[in-house]
Amino acid sequence: MKVIHLATTNAGGAGIAAVRIHNLLREMGHESHLYVQHKDADSEETTELGGKSGQGKKYMVLMRLARKLSKLKSRSSNSADWKKFRKDDVYCYNDWDEENPDGFFPGIENKIDLKNVDVIFVHQIIGFLNTFDIKRLYEKSGARVIFTMMDMAPITGGCHYAWDCRGFTKACFNCPALPYSLNTRSHFQLEAKAQNIMYMNAEIMSNADYDLQFARASAIEFSRYWQYFYPVDENVFAPDVSSDSKKSNASEKQKNAKYIFSIANFANDVRKGFTYVLQTLLYLDSHAPKGEKIIFLCLAPELFANYKFKNVMFERFAFCRNVNDLAAVYKKADLFLCTSVEDSAPMMLEEALLCGVPCVSFDVGTARQFITDGKNGYVAERFNALDFAEKAYGMLYQPPRTLQSAAKIHDGMVKILGKKAIISQFEKILSGEKAK
Repeated sequence: MKVIHLATTNAGGAGIAAVRIHNLLREMGHESHLYVQHKDADSEETTELGGKSGQGKKYMVLMRLARKLSKLKSRSSNSADWKKFRKDDVYCYNDWDEENPDGFFPGIENKIDLKNVDVIFVHQIIGFLNTFDIKRLYEKSGARVIFTMMDMAPITGGCHYAWDCRGFTKACFNCPALPYSLNTRSHFQLEAKAQNIMYMNAEIMSNADYDLQFARASAIEFSRYWQYFYPVDENVFAPDVSSDSKKSNASEKQKNAKYIFSIANFANDVRKGFTYVLQTLLYLDSHAPKGEKIIFLCLAPELFANYKFKNVMFERFAFCRNVNDLAAVYKKADLFLCTSVEDSAPMMLEEALLCGVPCVSFDVGTARQFITDGKNGYVAERFNALDFAEKAYGMLYQPPRTLQSAAKIHDGMVKILGKKAIISQFEKILSGEKAK
């Protein structure tokens, strides 16, 4: 089967996910090719089409500028509308000019080998393509079009994460991500997406039951809804089992110390929940048993410089440029904190559990699908900082009798996320077998 993939880049969370799917299909024997706007990493059968600039990039810059100008204008005018409709910056809204029939990349259908293509996977295409571009590829190839739900962008009028807004289920008016003067733009973008997706008879697939429910509720109707999980190398992301590796790990770790790793490494990423990491560390600092230390593995210890901890210490690790380095960080941890409060997976939760590390996660994405309370971690109530911190403390210092060993946690996840299981999922998707 001939398959092509479209993604803005082959790096970052969404880019890596696209590469992993592309590589898996190649391993399965399919003719798979990845087309990206710009390459930030080397990967096989990958073609760069546009570099780091382009029409889509221009629209993104214009969108952000328009948002800033609108907010400044509203502030300076002392308008009641500014106070009433002031928009929260937690929203990630990057789509712009989605309704432009010329698309972001006129002529892209002539730059891609579409001969005998069976399936087009549309991954995250922010700043690269819009649905009119995809429509032209569909018209020239006649291929099945399947959107991968890396976030909520395919099912909304522009939001990548809708938080508690449900405007995308109707018309996307009064968008909470946009200033008052711009908040109808989301409606027109939603309409354009809906029409193009219906015309292409496009399908969608998602990791999380959580997101599939939103997809089904969206005013943008897809012809089929699939579930899949990101391919993760179960041999790399696995507990160390040899006696030599155990001795090595033990020699690197301090005595009477618990090591913690987290999904949130940057303070300005509200969605990843850095605030909840900080609150959990403050709780552990004041509740840790006498003589016990908590060591937080992080990229930037300086983020915590203004806080005076007694029992919490910080250990810097270098930016992980390959999966082996990343897996080594997981394996050093006694607990992984998944503090995302708006997420479609996340992939780091899969990786941590495959490494046999117990996890405490907010109830988002695939948390309920992967975590069984008391066996491989706990799921905390979304936004409830105290519930999260207490469950982290319990996992570290009062572990339940039912807590599984690292090997059992890994084996349980392999049944869900192992290569055989994921290949089976993609065989069903590619064959067009009856979807859920």
